[in-house]
Amino acid sequence: MTRVRGQASLAIALSLTGCAAPTLLQPGTPAAVTQQKLGPLDTLEQCARLEVGDRLDYRFESSAPVAFDIHYREGNALVTPISNDPTTGESNIFPALVAGDYCMSWQARHGEAQLSYRAQVRPPLK
Repeated sequence: MTRVRGQASLAIALSLTGCAAPTLLQPGTPAAVTQQKLGPLDTLEQCARLEVGDRLDYRFESSAPVAFDIHYREGNALVTPISNDPTTGESNIFPALVAGDYCMSWQARHGEAQLSYRAQVRPPLK
């Protein structure tokens, strides 16, 4: 699910999702965003349903430092296995140890940022 919260929430959210229903990355189908503007304290999320062993292959670059994390819910708890703040980019392959809806989240901290990313769900290694 792609979601934007903050100052320009509704207009940007509709342009990113194309509809009101949340969407998830589908295995084998990459998602790409180029030069997405984030205002101060705006947050962008891209989510994917991962099964145990699935891998989230991602990379991003930002024109200004952002807070980045990958998180999921376990009951009422928010589990954040990856958290980098501040960062202007990262490339990694994240393996899911627990099945669930995982979200990558970027938040502009001090001023605007231009964010570009690619992400894809890959099956377990055999």
